[in-house]
This record gives sequence, C-alpha cells and structure tokens, in this order.
Amino acid sequence: MSVHVHGALTNGHDDGWAHNVLALGDTARTRYPNRQSARTMWYHDHAMAVTRFNVYAGLAGFWLIRDRNERSLGLPDGEREIPLMIGDRNLETSPAGRGPGGLTGRMLYKQAGFTFTPGGQPGEVPIVGPYSLVNGRIWPFVDVEPRWHRLRLLNASNSRVLRLALHDPRRDPARTEGSRDAQWASGDAQVRAARKAASRLSGRLVVIGAGCRTAAGPSPAFRRHGRARARRAAGRARGPARARRDARRAAQRGRRAARRAWRR
Repeated sequence: MSVHVHGALTNGHDDGWAHNVLALGDTARTRYPNRQSARTMWYHDHAMAVTRFNVYAGLAGFWLIRDRNERSLGLPDGEREIPLMIGDRNLETSPAGRGPGGLTGRMLYKQAGFTFTPGGQPGEVPIVGPYSLVNGRIWPFVDVEPRWHRLRLLNASNSRVLRLALHDPRRDPARTEGSRDAQWASGDAQVRAARKAASRLSGRLVVIGAGCRTAAGPSPAFRRHGRARARRAAGRARGPARARRDARRAAQRGRRAARRAWRR
C-alpha cells in the first residue's frame, strides 16, 4: 500500500506516489507538516493498479486541518460537527448466505468489461454499487438536537457522482403513504414535485434534528448593515491602507452580528 493525503502540501517522497509501496510488515517514515489553512481533506491508499480495490475495501478516511481563523468563526464543533464519508458498494450473495436475500456479509467488486470492436482493446465499465454507505454503514441515520450543525462531506465512491440536497421530510408527500422507495419510483405528479423540491436548496437553511425544523437564513438587514458600513469606511479620505483596514473591521462586525442573530 501507499498512503496519499489528498490535498496536503508535502514533498514528493511523502506524497504517496503509486510506486512507493509498502509490503506487509514494512515500515516507512513520512512527514506531513500540516502548515495549511483550515480545510477538509482525506487520505487513501494509492498503490499502483490496486487503488480502486483498496479504497473500495475501506482504506480511506478524513484528514482535517484547523487554524485560528476557523476557530474565530464560531462554527459548530464537537458533537455538532459531523463528517460524512459517502460511498457506494455492492454485496455478495450466495445460496448459503444467512442474510436477507442470501447476503454473505462480504463486499463484492463486480465490474463489467467491453470492447468497441471484436478483438479490440478491452475496457472496463466504471463500477457503481446499489448500496449507499456513510462512514462505512449502509443507509444510516443519526438523531441530533435542533441546532446548527456543520457537515463535512466527502465523496469516497470509486466513480459515482453524487448530487446532494437538504429537505424537510414533513413536506415530502412521498413519506405519507407506503414505502418511500416505491413512492419515489412512481410517476405520480405530486411525488415528482417533491423530488424536484428536494433536489434544490431554498432561501432557508435546514437544521437537521428533532422535527427537522427550518431556520431562517441571514437577515437581509444584517447583510445590508455590514456592506453599508464597509462602503462608508472605504470611501473615507484616509488613505488606502487605513480605508482597507476599516472596511475589514466593518465587515467583521457585520458577520459577528449576523452569527449572534442566528444562534438565537
């Protein structure tokens, strides 16, 4: 295996290049300075020709960097900071399987091949699995308090492109009767409207929690207040350096006022 931290600033030896692999029992010393601004990164195996198999098997995870600027924003942390590593997998079935539908409990990497012409160069169809995993569990859920939460999202699928959205289940007609999957697969006009509404974000921000209540976004008054003060500060005849400093301070005051309003 060869560990690559995706997005990290490192030298070439420590970057996890594909041919710099370790066999079972080998050790290596790798340096990650982490002298970067706050960001969400991830690490994964990067061994030549088998990266897709090893990531599919679970050799991947989050790599988070924090700094003073991030802490000054007052973002939700602790239990209210939720990393979500999303992937898709397929599972093996067998007549001897003890699980539902003959599931054996083992993952299955099943990939189809193709050729454009008879006897031509073979190719591979990108794999997509029918089961969605979040942090290694199939279709999980989490109960949280009705407060602001920070979600860190990572698409760790081999090839699947994700389109994510937030929605309020109370306004989802597909949840009112019968199976949700059956309802969403139907051609009912009401269900199609719910699917369309769930695929986009409105001007309101969703607080995921008990009752899935929604909270209004930043007040337009707060936004106008911060911008107006910044413009006034920038327009004063005080020299460019001082004007820029005053504008930054005015914008910071506006953002702090908006955050205090949201927390109420």
